Amino acid sequence: MRLIRTAGALVAALVMAGGLAAPVAAAPLQIEWVDDSQAGQVPQQLVVDPATGDALALAGAYSGSEVLRRLDADTGAVEWTVPVPGMTHFAADPSTGQVVLVGSRDAGQFLTFVSADGSVVGPLATTVTAKVMRLAVDAGTGQVCTLGQERRRSATPNAWVTACWTSAGQPVFADTWQPPAGSTVPNALAIDPSSHRVYTAGTSRPKAGRHKKQETLVLIAHDASGAQRWKRVQRGVFAPGWFDMAVDPQRGRIHLVNQPSLIQSPMELYSFDARGTLRFTRSWEDLGSVYTTDVGVTPEGDVLVVGGGAATATLRAYAPSGRVRSKAVVRIARDRRENYLQEIAIDPRRGLAHLLAGGGDTPIRVASFTFRGKKRSDVVVDRRHAIFGEIAVDPAVGRVYTSVALVDDPAQRITALSR
Repeated sequence: MRLIRTAGALVAALVMAGGLAAPVAAAPLQIEWVDDSQAGQVPQQLVVDPATGDALALAGAYSGSEVLRRLDADTGAVEWTVPVPGMTHFAADPSTGQVVLVGSRDAGQFLTFVSADGSVVGPLATTVTAKVMRLAVDAGTGQVCTLGQERRRSATPNAWVTACWTSAGQPVFADTWQPPAGSTVPNALAIDPSSHRVYTAGTSRPKAGRHKKQETLVLIAHDASGAQRWKRVQRGVFAPGWFDMAVDPQRGRIHLVNQPSLIQSPMELYSFDARGTLRFTRSWEDLGSVYTTDVGVTPEGDVLVVGGGAATATLRAYAPSGRVRSKAVVRIARDRRENYLQEIAIDPRRGLAHLLAGGGDTPIRVASFTFRGKKRSDVVVDRRHAIFGEIAVDPAVGRVYTSVALVDDPAQRITALSR
């Protein structure tokens, strides 16, 4: 087992704290190594271990036969493979070096911990019965938190459940929020590693109302012990809404991007401070339709937003004040009918957006752009008839990982690209 890279961990910490300036340029990406495995017929989920840069791949999610692998960042060698049946969400904990996994069963949520050497503890049963929607780990303390949805068959609306445990699996708190009426969907979770606050967000829609295409954004802040600090409600969100969240620990800001699911609906950016005050909101419609979004924060506090469409993507950068620094629309596929994938990974330190596109009869490639729309690299990672894929980036060194899966074929490929 490789030791934790102290230099890389220091770089990641400085980036998180806002102590590094973003380089002006980045070299083109090139394929560093490729791993082919018989991992199952659903795409592998990818997570980067911020302490080592290793790739963590979860294969077989929702199949009941899930398997977790750790791949060495520099060589692609498989360091270990462990079965983790029933686990569907996972995250790396840089404070302990372990991997945390969670899954939902009829009896409720279960936790599994995998140490740096591949030893497994769990699954540990919890008292939380809500279906898991999101998982996050506090990078400073190792506290594990989930956001779940408790579905109700009665007239009472669905509820959100925010629950946290220590890095050893001991319960810390579980808090339920019940909307006053109508439907609700929790879909974003983040932890501020500086204040250790837990932020959850989602949408709520009343049963009756004149504006059926609008929902309400709900953002809730808990402290590390579970006390609810505040709850903010922002009306007029385009429906159906689905949020990506990024926390700026240096400035205590929470940024939310709404992914519009309806054709020709604008993307929306909401920025709140640590007191829950809305600092600014922005909306725009650069594409006819948006299939996936992502949001990141640079060390200087700029907000980077990406929206992927059928053949193009929109890239926008905003200052902490909400002023537009740059905006661009870039082409990621020759034709919308040739692009099955619209996956995004943002590298905030280098100011780059990496877009995974292609699939079917079209080679799958990673196209990298600055947020002013300048292409930095364009690399084919798979020429097979693949249709599923994921992408992730190590913010410390800029290495990019992709996972590509075939249809009805267990053959899957992980590719590492570096500068």
